Amino acid sequence: MRRRTRLISFLAGLIVLAAAGTAQARVNPHFFGVIHNSYSPVSGSDLSNMRKGRVGGVRWVLFWPAVQPASGVFQWATADAVIGDLASRGIPVLPVVEVSPSWVEPDDGMPPIDSPAARQSWTEFLQALVNRYGPDGSYWTQIYPSQHPSGIPSPPPVRAWQIWNEPNLPKYFTSPTPVDDYAKLVRISHNAIDAVDPAARIVLGGMPGLGPNTVPSWRFLDRLYSKRVKPYFDAVALHPYAHDLDGQALQLRKNRRVMKANHDGATPIWITEMGWGSGPLQPFGINKGVTGQKRWLVKSFNLFLDHRRAWNLQRVFWFEFRDVSPRANYDCSFCPYSGLFTYDFQPKPSWRAFQRFTGALP
Repeated sequence: MRRRTRLISFLAGLIVLAAAGTAQARVNPHFFGVIHNSYSPVSGSDLSNMRKGRVGGVRWVLFWPAVQPASGVFQWATADAVIGDLASRGIPVLPVVEVSPSWVEPDDGMPPIDSPAARQSWTEFLQALVNRYGPDGSYWTQIYPSQHPSGIPSPPPVRAWQIWNEPNLPKYFTSPTPVDDYAKLVRISHNAIDAVDPAARIVLGGMPGLGPNTVPSWRFLDRLYSKRVKPYFDAVALHPYAHDLDGQALQLRKNRRVMKANHDGATPIWITEMGWGSGPLQPFGINKGVTGQKRWLVKSFNLFLDHRRAWNLQRVFWFEFRDVSPRANYDCSFCPYSGLFTYDFQPKPSWRAFQRFTGALP
């Protein structure tokens, strides 16, 4: 009897493993991505590790003032290097386009919508980006072949654009009427990009749901729908930071409920930021220690996979790929420790766990 019980348990275990393998195989190869720090280049070691780890995409902040410091003046070198280096390894980039230059708005967090000149400048900037990095963009036809002669012959162009970052936080979107103004920005952005690449996907700015001075993401999203902005975006983006899984799940459920209530259940959710820090343990924070970071990555990724159909979850980006410089001035407790690698390129236990989800490791 005991042998039979053991045999049944063994066979059941095989069935579970087979089912898990099938579920994993069905995940889009671009499902799990990472965020690369905007203030440092993508080094050769980063690129090699990303390729070997089957990173499915990189979210990268593309600051408007850095590319266009003055009207009519474009400085493409950094964006060319980041987007081209990643694409040459087959890794697509999700650019986050944000921050107004001083020649457009006096406050860089103000959206460029207050005057016809500001709206036209934003429109022209977005169209310059799409004309350069979108399908058949000038970068791919004129510059990429000489910069990456040994890169893949058909690199992935930019097909999705994220409009601003965390518009429900006054820290990043300094508008007196944030919902109204963000709705206007999304419309302008959609129309500008659609005129150049009608197949491009417009992704809302990622919204956190919890924390001080935060308009909960689901409330902000519900108000956004009331501004008749639904036809102008293709994905809702969330940043469901929390100190436990219940907090993460709550944010996904509430936003999904809002989307369905607004007859938008077909639109997917992208998690464009999430992560756990390897810094000193915080019982009610996001730092979980070195081994704890790995455990919580596994818990979160399993949560997302288990509910990806119910939540129509399409992409997940880990914040971030590698720790920033110890000299960086971050104003959050876990951000300096959020990398899968240390600043000096040493892999953390969380990196091996990440690779198991991408299929790079068994």
